[in-house]
Amino acid sequence: MDELLEDLYPLLDDDDIEKFQREDPTNENQIYDKHRFDTVKGKDKQSLLKNLQMFEISLTLFYTLVESKKVEYLSKFIYFYLFYCFKNQENQEVMSTHPEFLKKLFEIEVEDLQPLLLRLISEIFKNNYSLLVKLPQKEPNIMKLLTEKFFNVLKTKPRLRELKEKKMIFLISCLRIFPTFFQIRTNFLTQNQIAFAKEFQQKASEDDLGNILHTELYFNLSRFLTNDNFKSHIEDDDPYTVNVPIEVSFSIYFLMTFAVMVAGPNSSNSQACASNKYYLSIPEIQELLELSTDTKGADWINLKLALLTYFNHVYVRNRKLEANEVSDLYNIMRNLMFDELNAYNRFVRNRHLYSRDPKQKFAYELPSNYKIETEFTFCNLIDDLYHQYIIYGALDSYRFYAERMKQDIMEKDHQLLDDYVSSQLPEIREYWNN
Repeated sequence: MDELLEDLYPLLDDDDIEKFQREDPTNENQIYDKHRFDTVKGKDKQSLLKNLQMFEISLTLFYTLVESKKVEYLSKFIYFYLFYCFKNQENQEVMSTHPEFLKKLFEIEVEDLQPLLLRLISEIFKNNYSLLVKLPQKEPNIMKLLTEKFFNVLKTKPRLRELKEKKMIFLISCLRIFPTFFQIRTNFLTQNQIAFAKEFQQKASEDDLGNILHTELYFNLSRFLTNDNFKSHIEDDDPYTVNVPIEVSFSIYFLMTFAVMVAGPNSSNSQACASNKYYLSIPEIQELLELSTDTKGADWINLKLALLTYFNHVYVRNRKLEANEVSDLYNIMRNLMFDELNAYNRFVRNRHLYSRDPKQKFAYELPSNYKIETEFTFCNLIDDLYHQYIIYGALDSYRFYAERMKQDIMEKDHQLLDDYVSSQLPEIREYWNN
């Protein structure tokens, strides 16, 4: 099975399918929105600004502007700070040594500036090991300030769908930048994962905030997958565009982010998993996955992939499950995931029999201000996204579960799974080769 899987991954280099992208090369120097960074000239200017101590000189005026809330001037200062530290570890170090500056950033409450602010906060620490490794013990506690800001917005309304669009975009922007503080490219900082997961759960347990998240992730998604009509989200004047509700986008980003928060090279971070199981139990995931395979939910492939990614990292790769969780895990793999691979093989062999138009694509109510390094890139075309779901969702489930069974000495079950998947993969490989 391992050899066949290895053969499948290179096939994703096909022009029609987007592979996991750590950062789109065309956007790697996009600072924010239309502002871009000139690698050659920019580095020289950053060094000059540092030598002239322009950051330190600007602080007094910046603090005054924070108090006065002058949006136009504040935005210019934030752009300047972004330019100053963009992919520059020396300048990141300079900014991080000013705790008062970091605190002031979190005092800015201007709604229109929040996504830009989050971009700056993440860029100060992005990919800087020497800063990130000290983060859990350093003051001010950036993880704590971020989670407080997140929950202060979340608790303004009992239901996410009642929040204004700008607040929803802020929450999703938070979820997108959280991995900056426990991930460096493809590497994970174990202690930071644990610290962030615990900090978030501790805050979620206050003021019934955890129930708001649980309601959104479980009850509202159950209702959405059961009662919602996929066709009702197709644009009237564009039959190929399917609009994704912003509260569903929130759930997708939440699930993907909290999966990354426990990810590791060989197995999941079990201590972080202990905190992140708080948001969806394994029976709830099983119910949502079952609903997503039903007729009404089957086309929401983006949500299915997010659910399965969360399931894979929080449960399948978690080495410290309770006995009842291991039993539930076994049932999901034997009953549900086998069906998913069978359904996919039927799909690729008989695509012409399916009613959904192959040109349909998902559209999200989110501004594309900048790319997030290491963020999983969802294909917009739904058919292509289905292939991603199988490769990065279902087949990863089998692979992780097979590894788990080897370690648990469940040789008989491991052989059964290995034989089954190996029998299915040649058909998938044949489709991809053609």
